[in-house]
Amino acid sequence: MRLKKTRTIARLGLGKIVALLASLLIWVAPAAAQNSDQYSFQEVVDAGHGFFGETTGGLAKVVERAFQQYGLPNGYILGQEGSGAFVAGLT
Repeated sequence: MRLKKTRTIARLGLGKIVALLASLLIWVAPAAAQNSDQYSFQEVVDAGHGFFGETTGGLAKVVERAFQQYGLPNGYILGQEGSGAFVAGLT
């Protein structure tokens, strides 16, 4: 019972991380049309796997969908960079 509860919590956490990454890709996408310095699908997926680990199978699907809808981004933010700005914004 406890293991099932832990897995559910882990899945919810992973879902939130994937949703955050997708929203960041959507937020950065309009700037991609204006700038020629763009990141490929594979670069973004590799960076996400490097940060979140290889267990994020849904990451590639989310990134692929965002690329289809909004084109190539000219940047991306991982939790390391974004967390500093988030904490500084709260203080």
